[in-house]
Amino acid sequence: EEKAKIIIKNSELENSQVAETINNYGLSHSEVKEVARDVVTQETLNKPNVYIQKEEPVDAKLGDIWYKIEE
Repeated sequence: EEKAKIIIKNSELENSQVAETINNYGLSHSEVKEVARDVVTQETLNKPNVYIQKEEPVDAKLGDIWYKIEE
């Protein structure tokens, strides 16, 4: 629980810093979306896909994670 509170607090601080940067540079909505898309693409480049489904995924690659849903 304490770790979750710390993570939430850090996330709030990071979000505050992002908002301040956007305001300071006068970025438009479309510019912010483009930058966010680039950041997400870069940060998830080598991350495994996570599948949560009943059937084993057919397009999974080595390192991907599958959580099987049981009925």
